[in-house]
Amino acid sequence: MIDRVVSWVNPRAGLIRYESRARIAALGETGYIGASGAINRLRTWITSSLSGDAHSVIEGPTLRSRALDAWRNIPVATSAINTAATNVIGLGLSLQSVIDQKYLGVSEDAADAWQEDVERRWRLWAESHRCDAGETLTFAEMQELAFVSQLVSGDVFALLPLMPADGAWPFPLRVHLIEGHQVSNPDNRLDTTRLAGGVETDEWGRPVAYHVTRTHPGSFAAGMSAALTWERIPAFGPQSGRRNVIHLYRPARPGDRRGITYLAPVLDSLKQLGDLTTAELQGAVIGAMLTVFITSERGNPFAGATMQGGPVSTGPSGSAQPVGMAETPKRIGLGYGSVVELAPGEKAEAPASGRPNPNFDPFFQSIVMQIGAALEQPHEVLMKRFMSSYSASRGAMLQAWKFYKSRRAWFARRFCQPVYDEWLACEVAAGRIFAPGFHSDAQARAAWSRAVWQGPPPGNIDDVKEAEGSRRRLANFTSTYEREARETTGMDFDTLVTVRAREARRLKAAGLLETLDAAPTLETAAETQPSQNGVANA
Repeated sequence: MIDRVVSWVNPRAGLIRYESRARIAALGETGYIGASGAINRLRTWITSSLSGDAHSVIEGPTLRSRALDAWRNIPVATSAINTAATNVIGLGLSLQSVIDQKYLGVSEDAADAWQEDVERRWRLWAESHRCDAGETLTFAEMQELAFVSQLVSGDVFALLPLMPADGAWPFPLRVHLIEGHQVSNPDNRLDTTRLAGGVETDEWGRPVAYHVTRTHPGSFAAGMSAALTWERIPAFGPQSGRRNVIHLYRPARPGDRRGITYLAPVLDSLKQLGDLTTAELQGAVIGAMLTVFITSERGNPFAGATMQGGPVSTGPSGSAQPVGMAETPKRIGLGYGSVVELAPGEKAEAPASGRPNPNFDPFFQSIVMQIGAALEQPHEVLMKRFMSSYSASRGAMLQAWKFYKSRRAWFARRFCQPVYDEWLACEVAAGRIFAPGFHSDAQARAAWSRAVWQGPPPGNIDDVKEAEGSRRRLANFTSTYEREARETTGMDFDTLVTVRAREARRLKAAGLLETLDAAPTLETAAETQPSQNGVANA
C-alpha cells in the first residue's frame, strides 16, 4: 500500500523502492545460508568482529596459560609440540654459507676459502654456551627452546646484547631469550593504538620498542616484590639501526602484534580428551581390582559415622554418641587380590565395570584425527602409529613434512638468519672477517650474508624404494633435479650443485675422488657377487 502511494506521488521514488525490494528478495533466495538469520541453529551462533590484534592481545594470556598446561599434562598436546620440534629443529639447524659469487665478483676458490673460514668461526661461537647471555645454552639448544616456546606460548622474544669481549672470547654478540609473559604494557596500562600487549609501534605498525619486565610475572621474585618494573627496549638502535630484539611469532591476521599459541584451535578438544583418557584409565584400574558392594539385612550400621575425632555412631535421638571398642567399624577398601571377612547376614556383590571400554580406542583415534588435521600433523605421525600400508604411511609422512619444511624455512628466516646477520656484522666490523662493501652497500651485505640452514632430513620408510622412485622420475622427465633435491635433502638444486662441486674439489685434492669413482654401485655389486649356490645373481 505504501509503495503504491509513493509511486502515485513520486514515480521515481516508487521505482527505486520496487527495485530495492526485488534485490532483497533475490538475496534471500540465492545468498549465503551461513549469513541467514531465519535458521534457528544459526541464530545462536555467537561471533566476534574484533580485530586480529585485539584477539591476540586480549585472549593471548589466557590461551598461553592453558596451552602451557596442556603441553605439560595432556599426552596428545605434548606429542604435537615435541614431534614438531624434533622434525623441524632436531639437533639444531646448521649454517651453510652460500655467498652470491656473481654479484660480489669472487672466484670459486676464494669463495670456498671465505665460506669455510666463516663457518668455522660461526661454529666456534654457536657451539659454545657463551653465545647465550646467561652462558647456559648453545645456539642449537636455544633454537629448540625458542621454537617450542613459540609453538606453546604464541611468541618468544630474543634480545641481542653486545657484551664486552675478552682474550679467551672475542665475540661480543650474545642472545637472551625472553618468554612472552614478560612483555606487557608498563604498569598494566590499557592498550592504545600505538601500545598494545607490550609492543609499541608507529603509525604503520612497525615495531618501535618492547616493554619487558625485569622479572617473570610468575616468578618467586615477582611474588615477593611490591611491584614489577618495566624496561623499554628499542626494537632498533636509534643511531646505528642495529636490531636489538627478535620477536618470533606468526601473525594469524594482518595487524597482529602478538602471536597465538599453535594449540589454540584444539585446546577445548585436547582438554576434554585428556579428561576422558584419565577417567577411562581410572575406570580400568578400578575394574581390575576386586570391586564389591557389601549388603546387609541389618542395613548400614555405620551410617552417619565419621572418622574425625574418633569413631561415633548415631543415637536414637539423632545425636552423635561414642562407639565402644566392640562396635568400631572396620575399614573395607579395594585391593589387589584382597580377601575381606564378612559379618553374619552380609553378602558381597561384584558389579560389572565395563572396563576396559572396547569403544574407547576407535573414538580416541577419531578425535586425534581431527586434532591432527587442525595441527597439520596426520594422526599416524602424531601418535607414532604406522599401522597401514607403505603407501598410506608414506603419504602421511609426506603430508607432515610439508608442514615441517614450511616451519623450518620460517624459523630459519625469522630467527637463525637475523642472529647470523648480526654476528657477521660484528665480525666484519671487528676486522676478523674481510667483506668489502658490507657496511656501505645493502646489496653487498645481503650477498655476503646469504646462507642456507640445514636440518634433519625427512627420513625414508624404504630407502631403496625412495631412491628408485627418484631415479625413475628423473629418467622419465616427470620430475626435476630441483624438486628431488628439495624433497630429499631440503636444499635447493643450485646450492646442492655448489656444495657438491666444493666437496669434489676437496676430494680431488685429497686424492679420494678416483677411489669413489671406482667403487662398485649396488647394481654392479649385485651382478658380480655369487649367490650361495655359486650362480651369479641376475
